[in-house]
Amino acid sequence: MKRILFFIGDATTGWKMHSENLNRLSISTLKLFHEDKISDSPLNEEVKKISELIRGDGELNKKARLFYTYNLARNCYKSYSFRIRLLMILFGKYRIKGITSFKIVLRHMIKNNFFLAIIIIFFSLIRFPKLRAISLLTPKTDLIESFENLIEKIDPSVIVLFSSGSDNFSFIFEYIEKPLHRKYVLIINNWDNISSKSFISNRFDLVCLWNKEQIFFAQKYNRIAADKLVVVGSITADKAYLRYGNSYKGALPRKKNLLFIGQQNAYDELSEILKINAFIRTNNCYYNNLTYRPHPISNQQNRRLLINSTKLENIEIDDSSDIDLRYYDGIITLPTTFLLEVILSKRPFIVYSPYSSVYRMSPNTMWNYNHFDRLKKMKICNIAYNFNDLIPGLTTGFNSPQKINMDEFYNIFPFFTSNYYKRITSCIEKL
Repeated sequence: MKRILFFIGDATTGWKMHSENLNRLSISTLKLFHEDKISDSPLNEEVKKISELIRGDGELNKKARLFYTYNLARNCYKSYSFRIRLLMILFGKYRIKGITSFKIVLRHMIKNNFFLAIIIIFFSLIRFPKLRAISLLTPKTDLIESFENLIEKIDPSVIVLFSSGSDNFSFIFEYIEKPLHRKYVLIINNWDNISSKSFISNRFDLVCLWNKEQIFFAQKYNRIAADKLVVVGSITADKAYLRYGNSYKGALPRKKNLLFIGQQNAYDELSEILKINAFIRTNNCYYNNLTYRPHPISNQQNRRLLINSTKLENIEIDDSSDIDLRYYDGIITLPTTFLLEVILSKRPFIVYSPYSSVYRMSPNTMWNYNHFDRLKKMKICNIAYNFNDLIPGLTTGFNSPQKINMDEFYNIFPFFTSNYYKRITSCIEKL
């Protein structure tokens, strides 16, 4: 019986996987070890403990971040997304617009080892070998030894990593010894990971992807052989098709309610929401009410909601993990993965992509990321680049989406009839 060991790479991935219950990973021909099965074996409790230590280890995170900086600089000519991420690492989320923002950027540079990052970037530009860069960062610690000892205790034939591709685990997997009998599997956890923030080690024997388009990005940016790549889809898509797919029942009336969908990255969404709300309440508009759906893991937006609660009295906040888009008569969405569900829901919508001179990761910056390119070519999204572009839709109602070419859409948001976990375990069984 194959022994399979699972690790969760970062907090974002963990939030998604734990909310969907990893215990659904179950198949009689495989012996599974992961941190959601602690009641089954003391080894699973050890997996949970060491995983949490690795995800939270500050020193390891610094080294992983420097190695990620090396990869970004080495590949920044390939992708606009990589260049933006490199700027974020060096200078932080704010642009310099005055003395206050200059101080914030300076604090970021000091805190995040700016000059060491510059040295790493120099090494990458002169094509300093990757293995030498890893050895220079020397991550060997008692924690890494505990990690290696755990692997030896379990002695898995396959190790599976759920990851964004830029976390502490991704760094460790580049470093630790890999026996010939052991296989590594990487499961990419989001739409934009491959094109904007993932660097996949050649040590992985199989890479499970969200969609067919990611095959192109994996080969272009990471030079991964085609026979190592397989599309398994996502839990996100499975749930969306179950709700809005063939059994779609149309809108559920809610008195002309408008939904605003936020993004994970730092941006002043609150000002936009207050401006929209003021407009629909002081003008003769199609919409009567505004609901705000902050990104579930955007801590900055959640803090702002608490601070500005009195200003939001007339705005409904829907932060549920199971929001149903059919209840809304119009949707304004910032560029985010949730846009795919919005399209599938067939509700009237517009993509809001304003530029910000303050925030580096403004919606306009995100809309220029490479993973949106195919969606743009499909020409099913209306775009608003500033508040004035929103006014016609707020006044008379946003347009319903154009008819979707589902064959093209499946390349971005694939549909499967089988269970997500069964698709994963089926791939592992074949190794």
